[in-house]
Order: sequence, then structure tokens, then C-alpha cells
Amino acid sequence: MKRTALLILAVSVFFMAAGLCVAEDVFTPPVGSAERKAILNTLRVEIRDNFDLEVAFVVKWLKVKDGWAWVETEPQSCDGKNRYEPFLALLEKREGIWIIVEIPSLEEDSSPVDDDYFGRLLEKFPGLPGDIFPREK
Repeated sequence: MKRTALLILAVSVFFMAAGLCVAEDVFTPPVGSAERKAILNTLRVEIRDNFDLEVAFVVKWLKVKDGWAWVETEPQSCDGKNRYEPFLALLEKREGIWIIVEIPSLEEDSSPVDDDYFGRLLEKFPGLPGDIFPREK
């Protein structure tokens, strides 16, 4: 009886530990969630500090996995009357805080944000999950 209980305990501990090591699936944080607000607030601070604008975001793409996020937005004034240039960013969650680690240039003469660009990001940031990026069709 003791042997069976110990075996069950050992197997349970093994599966619980294995579950902690499994990577999370890619997901889009739901509207109103704390995760989505934290990511968008990080972008909001960046825009406020660099362009002196208070904005709301129309989110075109937001995927999160393993402490990384890729977001593509169309900022607008909080009343929706003014629309601004698209804002894209790669974020990493460090010690529980979302940090912008890369903002691609969207200037006319810049390289496009495409599969090649995402490939360069994957080389630059080890551990970055590629499935947070939109893929060309």
C-alpha cells in the first residue's frame, strides 16, 4: 500500500513538473484583460513620451507566447477623430513588466516588415517564438 502511494505521488510530481516546462500556446489576450492592457499601456507610454500624444489603439494583430508579444496597431486620438501612423512593436516580458525591445521603421524607404524581417528578429533574440508573427500568404 505504501509503495503504491509513493509511486502515485512520484508520478504526480513528475507530471506536474513536466507541465511547468511546457511552452505556452500562442494567444491573443482578450479585450479588457490585464495582459492586453499592460502591453498596450507600454505602447501608449512610448507614443506619449516620443510624440506627446494620448492615444487609443485599434489593434490589428496581437499575439503573445512565452513572454514575448508582437503587436500591430493603428493609433488614434482618444475621441477617434484623428488617426496616426501605424505602430508596430516587439515586446518582451521581463520580471513581470512588458518592455519594448524593437520598433520597426515604417518609413517609405525602410525594409518591409515581412517574413525576412521576422527572420532577422528570430536571429537577434534567442528564444523568440516565431509563431507570434503574422505570415505572408
